[in-house]
Amino acid sequence: MKTSIFFLLFLVSVTGFSQNIIREAIKASNLKEIAYNLGLEPGSKQTIPTKFVVEKDGTLTQIEATSAYPALNEEAVQILKGVGKLVPREVRGEYVIQQISLPMVFYVETQEQRKLRLRKEARRKG
Repeated sequence: MKTSIFFLLFLVSVTGFSQNIIREAIKASNLKEIAYNLGLEPGSKQTIPTKFVVEKDGTLTQIEATSAYPALNEEAVQILKGVGKLVPREVRGEYVIQQISLPMVFYVETQEQRKLRLRKEARRKG
């Protein structure tokens, strides 16, 4: 029983850590601009299902994204490639390969949100 609880807590902590890194990568990505260019409904929630493998050394391989929009798929793959290494799963003191399915969720900007974001970006550059 203790082993099961520990494993569950470990799995939750590793997944949470990975999601935080990926969440930050999504914020820094070009997904919002791509969604705007595709004409997706402003304010809507979009999900890009992704799958990847975390190797024993923490690198990500076999990265796949399967949304209805190829441009979003390409950006999702680029986001995951840019994440770098994650902490690999450890079982009985040894790192193991782990397959992960992780939906990337983001909201499409409204016109007002887009204007504010573009103004902020222009201030940072200038």
